[in-house]
Amino acid sequence: MSNSYAATVPRITGSISAVSSSLIIYLIFRSKPKLSTIYHRIMFCMSVADILASTAIALTTLPMPRNDDPYWAENNYGSVLWSDQTKFGTTQTCAAQGFFSASGTIIMFGYNGMLCVYYACAIAFRMKEARIRKKIEPILLGFPLLVGLAPAIPSFMYGFYNLNNQDSWCTLLPLRKPSQQFLLRNLLVCVGLFFVMILISFTLVFWRVAQNGRQLAQADSRGDIQIDERLKAAHRNTRLITVQSLAYTGALLLTLLFPIARNILAVIDGFNDSDPNVIWLSRMMWFFMPLQGFFNFSIFLWHKGKLLPCLINYQQP
Repeated sequence: MSNSYAATVPRITGSISAVSSSLIIYLIFRSKPKLSTIYHRIMFCMSVADILASTAIALTTLPMPRNDDPYWAENNYGSVLWSDQTKFGTTQTCAAQGFFSASGTIIMFGYNGMLCVYYACAIAFRMKEARIRKKIEPILLGFPLLVGLAPAIPSFMYGFYNLNNQDSWCTLLPLRKPSQQFLLRNLLVCVGLFFVMILISFTLVFWRVAQNGRQLAQADSRGDIQIDERLKAAHRNTRLITVQSLAYTGALLLTLLFPIARNILAVIDGFNDSDPNVIWLSRMMWFFMPLQGFFNFSIFLWHKGKLLPCLINYQQP
């Protein structure tokens, strides 16, 4: 696999993503609600996590130990990995890069799942913003941090973040120890848990959309103009929020599908650099994985000025 492609592409896409997430934070603080809404607080946390992960990935080989570092001789490497790329770091900076890229990505993924849960509470269960803030928000904001940091901190403390010849940044790979494989399996389980939460949230939201449609049809058949207009407004708001939620989740799947598939392959069969599947998955991962912030910014900008009024109108008695 081409070292130049692996080192250059993530620098570009990671930088774009970090700048895009910074713009989301800028727009949040420039808006009238600022951080007073749950949606803005979730997006703020998601953007901070993306900045940490995207910046770490965008540095690519820079935090790796230098070519003349004693690390290479002490660890009996047959050759210096990524020797044709610029490296200024040490084993400590490499571990820090692995920590921020891994934890930031999982935390960002978690907040995307929590955003879907928030939509399910607001739309499917018709919970008021104040009630969600009191009963649900601590979980929405705290759970992704717990899931992201629980495996990342032990991995950092025990020096599990390493260099490898598959990725141009430091990661949990290669899986030299059973404990590393255990942590990676736990990460995949956590990712699966978030997918289940997203699926359940969408199911509840779609159920509410279908119910609103049935109520609207019944109001039309009765000729009830007042109820008809109220239901039409609620139905429009629900559909708009559902579209945005689908867009965020679709962008997330696009960025995480390739690394998840490749890591599953690593756990099951190990890496084979000549395997066309590994080469294809790696190239797609290097391009799409760091772009989550850019996709989030595009969706956030598209719906800016529409989503919050819709949620407020939808939750009014």
